Amino acid sequence: MLVFCFVSALLFLILALFNLRKGFYVYLASLPLLPAYIAIPLVKGGAGISLNRMMTYALAVALVVAIINKKQLWLPVIHRILKWPAFLFWAICLFLAKFISTIMNQDSIVLFYWLDEFVGVSVVYMLAARYVTNITELRTVLKVLLSALLLQLCVVFIETLSQQPILHGIVEINVSTVSEKVSEGFERGGTYRALGLFDNPLSLAEYLLVGCVLMLGAYKLNGSKRPVLFYLGVAVVLLAISYTGARFSLIALVLALFVSTVFYYGYRLPSLGRPVFLIVSTALFSSLGYFAYLAITDVYWFLEILNTYAGEDASGTASVISRASQYLIIPTEIFGNASSGILGEGLRSDIMQRLDTRLDNYYLRVLIEGGALGLISFAALIVTSFVHVGSHANYKYLGLRYAHAARFLLIFFFAIFAVNKFFLSMSFNNQYFFLFAGIALSLLPRKENSRKYWPANAYSARS
Repeated sequence: MLVFCFVSALLFLILALFNLRKGFYVYLASLPLLPAYIAIPLVKGGAGISLNRMMTYALAVALVVAIINKKQLWLPVIHRILKWPAFLFWAICLFLAKFISTIMNQDSIVLFYWLDEFVGVSVVYMLAARYVTNITELRTVLKVLLSALLLQLCVVFIETLSQQPILHGIVEINVSTVSEKVSEGFERGGTYRALGLFDNPLSLAEYLLVGCVLMLGAYKLNGSKRPVLFYLGVAVVLLAISYTGARFSLIALVLALFVSTVFYYGYRLPSLGRPVFLIVSTALFSSLGYFAYLAITDVYWFLEILNTYAGEDASGTASVISRASQYLIIPTEIFGNASSGILGEGLRSDIMQRLDTRLDNYYLRVLIEGGALGLISFAALIVTSFVHVGSHANYKYLGLRYAHAARFLLIFFFAIFAVNKFFLSMSFNNQYFFLFAGIALSLLPRKENSRKYWPANAYSARS
């Protein structure tokens, strides 16, 4: 494993140094295909340096070299990044809150995990803003991501047929970043749950939901006349999701489609109709929020409704009670301390052990790691992304063919990302979030710079 990881990372660094664009695409394809246990273990049963982490830093080195050697090509990119100050501001606030809280509350070694996340999302964001500057490049990115999705689907179906992880007996798992269940497999009620090349079935389900977004985007952007292939592809992905046993997936997909439709068509209304749309949307989402509040504060009332329509399920009941309790006890613990309430307890907090509970919500995770500042910043990042891709100002300046399909793709992705985080605590999709944010930055220019810095005319993305 040591030789494999080192040689692979070195070859990737050489590729990225000679052709940063190809290195970027190879990196995107590798993201869902390199599990955390493909790593160089530091100690037996301890943490390890994963190949994915090595490739991330290799790509960062290649990016810095490219900026130094070709400043004239990167100045327009930096200028456009600065033209979206809201996104930049909230991203800085989010990572700054996590950084300060980690320094204050955790051992200094934990900062490496913060650096991993910061470098990973920063590199992806900048490279997306640099290279994905037109519809053709967006199609290329989707092809790369869909190729990785196809490989992942093959792994899932082979694993489901064999009833054991595909790398079982091939890769020695001696890195503590994953549990022993990775080698043994996951089950619920005697039914095997696929995990693909991830460390648990829920991460796989989240990734496959993103796969549905990618398929829809590719179908719309290529102007395909064969909808049967699209529907067949989505059916295959949904079948794979069912093998993970993730109960949240259908709810997340329906909610994301609803939110996407509201944002996409709502901003297309004429000026007189938009206030009505905003009022109705605000009332609807407020009602959903109030229902969620009632479900959390009176979980047994919610279970009574759920059991009436969905039938009783012991494991489902336990899951609902666990999730509801998290919303009550975790914020109480965080805000019970003045300092942690503002900035949180940092990465690798032991709050779950202290409270003897699970964590099944990424927003709560951000609250733990970055406090109120981190949570507000993360929510603001999502909101500003929605506003950027859904605003009427941007809508008026989309003159290219298939531009509206790209716009719906971006809205749909941000919707599925935001909804998924209510059900999962993993940070895997964060790099995809910044990838699509970088794409939105280049493809959907704001009113003040839409003509002067329209990417298709500014410079060649292949330079």
